[in-house]
Amino acid sequence: MKSKIDMNTSFTLTGQINLGNRTSSQGGADGIGLAFHTGNITDIGKSGANLGIGGLQNVIGFKLDTYHNGYRTPQANEDGAKVASTEPNGYGWNTDPDGTLFPQFGAFVKTSQKPVQAQDGKYYSRWWATTDKSSVQKLNLGDLDGKFHDFVVSYDGSNRKLTIKYTETGGNVLTWSTSIPDEHQAMAMVVSASTDGNKNLQQLKISSFDFKQAATVNVKYVDQKGNRLAQGSVSYPSGADVNGTYDTKRLNIPNYTFIGMSNSDITGGTSKPASGTLSKPGDNGTVIYVYAPAYSTSKVKTVTETVHYIGQDGKPVANDASGIPTSFVTITNPIDGSTATYYSKTESGQPTLNNNGVPVGDWTQGNSTDFAAIINPSVIGQHVVSTTDPGNDLTQTTVKSIDSNSDNLDFTVTYEPNQEAANVTYIDDTTGKTLSAKDLTGDYGSTDPYRTGDTIADYEKQGYQLVSDNYPTKGVVYNQDGTVQSFEVHLTHGTTQTSESQTVNETIHYVYKNGDKAADDYQATPLNFTRTVTTDKVTGDKNLSSIF
Repeated sequence: MKSKIDMNTSFTLTGQINLGNRTSSQGGADGIGLAFHTGNITDIGKSGANLGIGGLQNVIGFKLDTYHNGYRTPQANEDGAKVASTEPNGYGWNTDPDGTLFPQFGAFVKTSQKPVQAQDGKYYSRWWATTDKSSVQKLNLGDLDGKFHDFVVSYDGSNRKLTIKYTETGGNVLTWSTSIPDEHQAMAMVVSASTDGNKNLQQLKISSFDFKQAATVNVKYVDQKGNRLAQGSVSYPSGADVNGTYDTKRLNIPNYTFIGMSNSDITGGTSKPASGTLSKPGDNGTVIYVYAPAYSTSKVKTVTETVHYIGQDGKPVANDASGIPTSFVTITNPIDGSTATYYSKTESGQPTLNNNGVPVGDWTQGNSTDFAAIINPSVIGQHVVSTTDPGNDLTQTTVKSIDSNSDNLDFTVTYEPNQEAANVTYIDDTTGKTLSAKDLTGDYGSTDPYRTGDTIADYEKQGYQLVSDNYPTKGVVYNQDGTVQSFEVHLTHGTTQTSESQTVNETIHYVYKNGDKAADDYQATPLNFTRTVTTDKVTGDKNLSSIF
């Protein structure tokens, strides 16, 4: 029905029931149920042995049960409101009365909200259906004849007494009676039948049903996708009548947080106010409370990066550098236990979460990220030879996959002095030629032990003389950072000078043609000659000069 019954007024339902024609000793499954309940008019009970009654709220129900069922432990490890009506094994059910005594029977059924132990050993809330054993009456197996049998439901609103009558084959009338609690002002009625392996055709034919519609609203508790989370009830302080009022309440649902009343088709449309006035008979609409998972966050963990720059002696060569700290937070979904990790390079405090469990602010989903590259500083006269970062990048430090479980990062970059160069050229100034060259190398900042003295001495032994030497007396200091320092030693050829003298005499002889002496010889005055000899000590070459 699309409206609830005013339980302060009387009504009568007359009709007929067919329980099917399966006539084995067990009978066909499972029977027909009739339930009056305080839930929404759209609510559906659980199938199988629950006969559409289990799972409904505050049921005053009745069933003609044609199949005995033992106890079924719930297979679904969650509250009953979340279990689909088509999953009877998931919801579970209570045991029927003694199947030997009552293979088929009629009885009243009630539901009460209680914790029921599921297959995981934990307890979950369920509107659990139990048979009123004091009302059990055995049915005639012959009634499973595929024929309709008279069935009457009558209710007296003055004394709130509900009476069920069923006519067996042969005309015997079975009667059941119970009372409706005063607090149930308006109740929805559901007729249901269910089968399993032992299928039967089960039917209810209504001949007449005259009742007063109550003015009511429905109430739902759903998640952001419209999934049902819990069951609730509506109270009618002055009765479920037109111009009366209704009142609903927000529930505290474990692992969920209330986020507002529905305003979307996804969650069921636009909700009525939580409390209000009933404007018409029948259904006045639905109050819809929307909840989101109560996500929890881990403590924000901030990972830092520090880089030290040292020389080979272990002493700092530059100030430490730091990467931009990265913060991590893990969000846990309390419903399914799933987690999602987010990181941020600008946020550091515990984040606020939106209704979808996503941190508000500059957060990116991911459990790892990279620190930005830190360019190694230039150090005069030195260069990088090793780093301890995972990438071992000698030109910059970029650390990859720093995850939410990492400790703070600490890396060291080691420098060593550059190899500097110098040369000394020995030049023969006499010839303009290079005699030799000496190439020197050493660490930046060091002083070369080489001196020119020994080389000059060797050249002096060969006859050279030093002209000039601009090589530092204390040795070259390598402090030019990449510039080759050049020095020159100039040498010249050494010489020796000697003096030579010689006297030249002139004598003239006078003779005849035949050789005889014609006159006395003439003796000229002697001439004395002197010369200077310059000898090159290197080559041995001589240079002569004469003086008369």
